[in-house]
Amino acid sequence: MLCTSSRRVFVDYILQKLKIRNYFDHIICGEDVETGKPAPDIFVKAKKMVGLNNVLVIEDSKGGLISAKKAKCHCLVINKKKVYFYN
Repeated sequence: MLCTSSRRVFVDYILQKLKIRNYFDHIICGEDVETGKPAPDIFVKAKKMVGLNNVLVIEDSKGGLISAKKAKCHCLVINKKKVYFYN
């Protein structure tokens, strides 16, 4: 599953160019949820779609981390300086 706050038209274009669209069973984009990050909506929706409570979110921003924590997900934050894991 891929969850992103990006617009679907952009996501579809990138995934087609990289030829990796078939690797994702589900894709949730920013326009698929009512409230964007740092609200937890995108990750709550993802958890419901796959029927799982234990989910690992990989993020690169503070807003994404806040969103993942509010949705009660594990979160791996990768940025330019360090890698952090939040449980």
